[in-house]
Amino acid sequence: MFKMRVSVKKTVQWSFVLTTLYIASVHFFSKRSILSDRRPSLDRGERSWDKTNDVPARSPSRKDRVIQSLSQKRNKSVGYGNQETEHNINNLISDSAFIDNEKDRLEFQRNHERLLPPPEGVKQLNPSKILSGNRTLFTANNNFRKTLLSDIFIGMKTTERYHRQRLDILLETWVKRAKEETFIFTDEEDKEYKLKAGDHLIVSNCSARHSRQALCCKMAAMYDMYLESNKRWFCHVDDDNYLNVNQLVKLLNNYKHTDDVYLGRTSLSHPIEATDRNSPDLKKVKFWFATGGAGFCLSKALALKMKTYAGGGTFKSVCNRIRLPDDVTVGFISEVLLNTKLTQVKLFNSHLQSLWNIPPEKLSQQVTLSYGDKAKHKNIIKLLDGYFNDVEDPTRLLSLHCMIFPDEDVCKRKRPS
Repeated sequence: MFKMRVSVKKTVQWSFVLTTLYIASVHFFSKRSILSDRRPSLDRGERSWDKTNDVPARSPSRKDRVIQSLSQKRNKSVGYGNQETEHNINNLISDSAFIDNEKDRLEFQRNHERLLPPPEGVKQLNPSKILSGNRTLFTANNNFRKTLLSDIFIGMKTTERYHRQRLDILLETWVKRAKEETFIFTDEEDKEYKLKAGDHLIVSNCSARHSRQALCCKMAAMYDMYLESNKRWFCHVDDDNYLNVNQLVKLLNNYKHTDDVYLGRTSLSHPIEATDRNSPDLKKVKFWFATGGAGFCLSKALALKMKTYAGGGTFKSVCNRIRLPDDVTVGFISEVLLNTKLTQVKLFNSHLQSLWNIPPEKLSQQVTLSYGDKAKHKNIIKLLDGYFNDVEDPTRLLSLHCMIFPDEDVCKRKRPS
């Protein structure tokens, strides 16, 4: 009787195990059958299956084919300037049949920028040769549309008492070549120069004094206007600067506006020391700054990061924080608050340097030049052949302009003897 009970018990156990295995196998194979039924058969021309998304692999879209084609053109092109490729890309961007909405248009534009060759005069470097800091020059994997003059916002500070003394020569020379990009910030209305400069003469609500507060006020207005322009570069010059706009464009094409870039030239041989009055213990900080008298440029990426400290008039409060002028405050924000170091460019020149010491044959290579017009200590450039004499052109900037651009109307008044 006991043996029969044991035998029945084992039979029940084995029956339970076998039943469980049967149910599990039926469930497994039925699921595979359902999944296979869901997968459609491949259409004619579809040669593969996208295993990641479990769908038939689609053939490349027109957008994909265009990008692949342009990439091949770039690799085959000889030299850097391929105007045909750039023209074709720009046509595609505006083709509404190709790109249906603005979001896709912007996405494609970001993609195609990487396909364009670097601008003329920029060497294609090994990708491993990256410069120090958080900026890079063009490399094989770092190509984008070249910067044009129209991509640059040029702001100039002046004051009403210097309009006639300083602005006339600038309006006749380099400003004429960058009229749409240059904005002149002054402190009082002037009908005569409003006619000459039009809407590009900006009357700020700032003092006419040459004080820290007045300078910072004009810089704040200039920075806010730059933000509205949405341009790639923010460049500042003074009203005693000659700006070679061709050299400026050439310089900026060595850098990316999407990197944090601060370009200029110092007027000191050592970092300046300032007191940060916002720190609990009045901490002393040291940093470099680009003197405004030589001009400086900020990339769009860096300028946007500065918005917290400079936008909406907050720049003036940062000036008060360190009790120093506008150009020094820009250096403080960039180097101390945003940790972007100044990249020194010797092609920027101010009246604080020995301008007479620059070789005449190198003058046309400079980005900015200036002059010191004090009677006893004149500091002006030296030219081999001047278009105008010292009386007609005491700053020598008019003769310099005619040396670089001899075909301009202002230069036809007088030819070198």
